[in-house]
Amino acid sequence: LFKTIFASLRVPYTGLIIFLGFIGGILFNIFTKNDTFLTITTSSPDLLVGIFLPALVFESVYRTEYHAFMKSLYSILLFSIVGYFISLFSISTLNKYLFLFQQWTFLQCLILGIILSPTRPITLMCQADYGKTKRLSIILEGEAVINNSLAIILFNAIKNLVINNQSWHTIKFFKTTAIAIIGGIGFGGIAGILEIICLPYFYDDPISEVTITTAIPYMLYWLCEQVYSSGIIAIVVLGLILSNHKTAISSEAASFMEKFWDMLALIGNTIIYLLAALVFKYIHSI
Repeated sequence: LFKTIFASLRVPYTGLIIFLGFIGGILFNIFTKNDTFLTITTSSPDLLVGIFLPALVFESVYRTEYHAFMKSLYSILLFSIVGYFISLFSISTLNKYLFLFQQWTFLQCLILGIILSPTRPITLMCQADYGKTKRLSIILEGEAVINNSLAIILFNAIKNLVINNQSWHTIKFFKTTAIAIIGGIGFGGIAGILEIICLPYFYDDPISEVTITTAIPYMLYWLCEQVYSSGIIAIVVLGLILSNHKTAISSEAASFMEKFWDMLALIGNTIIYLLAALVFKYIHSI
């Protein structure tokens, strides 16, 4: 509703949702005395990630034109990997000196750098709402997906070192990261091939086709996380394979699926940004 109302005013939808979340956080702090938001903030973030991330990542990759993505792959990898690591180590080094009085370790500074370095999703979503060239759109979306995937892999690896008070082991770190990336690519490729093989058996059955394309990203993400592989990278590979084989899906189902995934992405983004702003403002108003 808000997206429709404010579209004519050229107000970015995600920015509006965050603003409403801040207002809501203030109002909840003033008029309520329960610990609802404290309960939310202390709950496991893995639950929210597992609910929303597979849908958001798959929708973003699936709607990307495969051949245009591959044509821009060099630029995407350059910005999302090389650019990300330059930003990561620059921010981490700066954090080391900015928080010198708090005696942060380099690993703690590195975690903050990992969080701050990926493409800002709010900026990306605002640009998506108000137009850009096709090639720039593909580069931005590809960069956002890949370097956010990389950020999650690095964050989980280094977070475990900090929590367990372990020392840095370069070989072990790169081994863990490589297993996560290679495993994600492998599982995503296998799932994509199997899905392409299975979908023709349900041709012209939109309900079954949409159900399959919805269930597999979630099952794939869960499986990869259980075997220490990257669920996000697996979903990226799965989405690219399906994007390149859209003819495996009937035209009726494809039209319905596009609307269905757009709806899931809109609901997911709305809940994530609204909840984040609500909790942030509520906690900082206490």
